Amino acid sequence: MCRKFNPKANPKMIGMEFTALVDERDDFVDLITQGNQDGSMHVEHIEQTAEIIRLLANMWLLPFFRRGTQAELRTRAACFFSIMQGLGIPLEDQGFSDLLASFGTDAQGEAGI
Repeated sequence: MCRKFNPKANPKMIGMEFTALVDERDDFVDLITQGNQDGSMHVEHIEQTAEIIRLLANMWLLPFFRRGTQAELRTRAACFFSIMQGLGIPLEDQGFSDLLASFGTDAQGEAGI
């Protein structure tokens, strides 16, 4: 079951998380650079794309900061994968949207897990 978290009540934590995500992008920079070199990725703005991945994945995609229904989380995952494709990163779902949706709420607002 997801723990209840109110991001509006914890703005300092949000700021710390944001700063950490942007500051700790080096692993993604290295991964994207390697992907560009071997031809598996075609990313134009490597450092900025690394930041976008970390921010979207950790603060928007996952339901920790913003919960949603199972359908909303599936749609959020589909949007994330579309964004990654547009940035030159060929990610495929491979069941991720189903896993993410399992953390969603049903129509009555009850957590799926």
